[in-house]
Amino acid sequence: FDIDYALCMYCGICVEVCPFDALFWSPEYEYSEPNISDLLHDKTKLSEWMETVPEAPELEAGADKKKK
Repeated sequence: FDIDYALCMYCGICVEVCPFDALFWSPEYEYSEPNISDLLHDKTKLSEWMETVPEAPELEAGADKKKK
């Protein structure tokens, strides 16, 4: 699985339709690169990035659980 940010239009459709609820936008981002090949995120690069992602906050009382 690879994510190619050189092709991404940042529309968020992939986040909405992901059947595994595995994609989301991070508040931390840096999508500018001097080398276009650095915009291709393979499994290794994505794994390194995932180590920096904080856990999702707990739901507030009465909130609907996220659909899977």
